[in-house]
Amino acid sequence: MTYFVLTTDSIATGLLVWSLYAALIVLMGVASSWVFRKRSASLRHSIWFATSMCIVATPIVSLWVPGIIPRVVATAQARPIFEQANEMQTREPRTKRNPWNELYPVGNDEDLASFKSGDESNLTQQSFSTNSASVLNSGRDFVSPSLGFIATTCWMFGMLIYWSRIYRARRKLFFAFRRGNSAQHANVESLVGKLARAEGISVELTVSESEVGPLVWGFIPAKLLLPASFHQLPQDSQIAAIRHELAHIVRRDEWVRWFLVFLRAAFWFHPPVRYCCDQVQLFAEKACDDQVLRSGHLPSLYSELLLHMGAIH
Repeated sequence: MTYFVLTTDSIATGLLVWSLYAALIVLMGVASSWVFRKRSASLRHSIWFATSMCIVATPIVSLWVPGIIPRVVATAQARPIFEQANEMQTREPRTKRNPWNELYPVGNDEDLASFKSGDESNLTQQSFSTNSASVLNSGRDFVSPSLGFIATTCWMFGMLIYWSRIYRARRKLFFAFRRGNSAQHANVESLVGKLARAEGISVELTVSESEVGPLVWGFIPAKLLLPASFHQLPQDSQIAAIRHELAHIVRRDEWVRWFLVFLRAAFWFHPPVRYCCDQVQLFAEKACDDQVLRSGHLPSLYSELLLHMGAIH
């Protein structure tokens, strides 16, 4: 059985190669979206989602087909762990220039003893070399961090910041669902249940105490959050807004959204990948809008609803 060593240098190298392939894949996604620019939003959403899936599948394919795609995974250095560990031990450490060694050059142990006793006649020529292998005080020399270590540290720190922002946003939505209720809005609850049964899905309704929503939360069962002033809208606008959110549940956009969250976390530094994720979410919204319009709602009334929701937020 062969083991592999996972180092910061290998992680940084694999991430760099993966980023280059991701940029090429996004470029192909842009070209494909332009070719089908006159087709439906659902098709263009599928194109961008397939693009994001290809980005994730690149390191997996590189392991199974190394002859076609260069290996991207950081553990692709196929050397036994003991062999690489021995090489790391015998490798001369990268040290910064220490003025202390230049002021007090030392060669071997005999030179060190002669230097301390004051007898400089026995000092060899090697002792005056500034690149001597022996160091008078090894504690004063320190190993400089490699570029891979710095890049890996920055990448992990960026992911930590990204996940902290996701946590704060999700925590806010969690309390909005927890504090909301639907007991005071029986008409809206019956309307949501009727439209959900027509779509063949089950959904739990929550009316927020503030103007948060409408949006979908969770997977099984899905939860629908509506703003506090939702009952004040005309019934046609209510039906259109509910159908839009139910379309997200039917299309399983919440699963896709969480997939994009993990992809953004890994490529928080990569503008093309972030653009790809934005396009997936954009065409998901447009696909739901098209489904609402196909159900018989007037485009003018639906656009007024969207403007009203935008003004509330």
